[in-house]
Amino acid sequence: MKTPTNRRLPGLYRLLTLGCALGLVGAACGDKGPKNSYIYVLTNPDGPNAVEAYRRNVQTGQLERLGRYPTGGTGDSLVAGYQQQALVTDNNRLYAVNPGSDSVSAFAIEDNGALRLLNTLPSGGRRPASLTLRNNLLYVANTGHAPIEDYAAASYKGFRVQADGSLAELSCPVVDATGGTLDGGPVASISAIVLNQDATMLATAGLLPNLIETFRVDSAGCLQDRLTFPGGGGPYGANFTPTSAGEQRFYVTIGRPENFSGERAPGVAEYRVGPANQLTLLGSYTDPDTSDAGLRDPCWVIFTANAQRFWTSSFIPRAINLFERNGTGGITRVSTYNPNDTVPDPSNPPGPPFPVGSTDIMLEPNGRFFYQLRVLQSPDGLIPVVPFLVAFEVTGNWTTNAGLREIQRLEMPSDLAGAGVTGLALANR
Repeated sequence: MKTPTNRRLPGLYRLLTLGCALGLVGAACGDKGPKNSYIYVLTNPDGPNAVEAYRRNVQTGQLERLGRYPTGGTGDSLVAGYQQQALVTDNNRLYAVNPGSDSVSAFAIEDNGALRLLNTLPSGGRRPASLTLRNNLLYVANTGHAPIEDYAAASYKGFRVQADGSLAELSCPVVDATGGTLDGGPVASISAIVLNQDATMLATAGLLPNLIETFRVDSAGCLQDRLTFPGGGGPYGANFTPTSAGEQRFYVTIGRPENFSGERAPGVAEYRVGPANQLTLLGSYTDPDTSDAGLRDPCWVIFTANAQRFWTSSFIPRAINLFERNGTGGITRVSTYNPNDTVPDPSNPPGPPFPVGSTDIMLEPNGRFFYQLRVLQSPDGLIPVVPFLVAFEVTGNWTTNAGLREIQRLEMPSDLAGAGVTGLALANR
């Protein structure tokens, strides 16, 4: 009997085979994957906050809206566009920030994707913006003031996840973030907070103070031994490479050339992670085009399973950029996906069509499908627009469109026009 070729295999099997060959698949090759999968987005309006839930078809990657679940707190659209990981999940529970009421909410995720609110606790500071979760430890970065408002300090606070998924405050002091100055005034806006793979080190990206901070996480979960490093030009997103990549590295996206000229912005930087939460800069990529058409305001960093490649999103050009790393600090941009689309101006009278900015991006664990959140009119965010989600298939053709093929656009509810919708979290059940 003749062995079938890949052309005769079912489409899903072909995708899994491609993922195994290209280092995309996070789970073991041959794994049938989850039975149910859900994606969650934080609404973050100027008012009662909530989480939008979507069912994800694990075979096609497409999304279907399930409903909306109140957080018990309020949102604040002023923080949208520069916060990372506004909500996180461990597949069984979901945690979300409430920037308007300075709190963090915990949910249980039901098998059908519905959310059940467990508790809501104070975040310990002003405008919680970013979360990180590992080993039953949850930390929040309070970003402090919004860019157009008076100064308020940024800070970090820790929680422990209880057996039922609810949160309890750690018996550790709230840690103030290191501030800086910009245009003669104080700034301390934190855009991202991340734990390393074994939850022994915490790192943060300080967008406007232009600083990176690291801490050792002690046995009680308290943050110790702060180290501060130059940000390189306004660090936005941050991430550690996955454990499968071997030696762990730390990456930040850098995106404020208008504020920090002459540095590595806009671009990406790679650091070696040393003992005692030390970072050593290994290399960086700087886009020669600092205009709105380039790698402007790059956000979150997402790695393939083997960390040979990674994606970033750029808010103003709405582009998804694919990079390749050589393991010793060299970073090469391989290709870019730019939708080159516009939406009508809803004002009265209407003006010319305008682009919608890109914020968060996410790769599902098996590496077959990629998701992007599009929200806010670009570049200044002043015109309300209805946000939408975009689903992509990962093609593995890295030199074309960032290795992606768009397969769906799903408009979010129209009442979210003008809200600071943010965050993407995926739960497999």
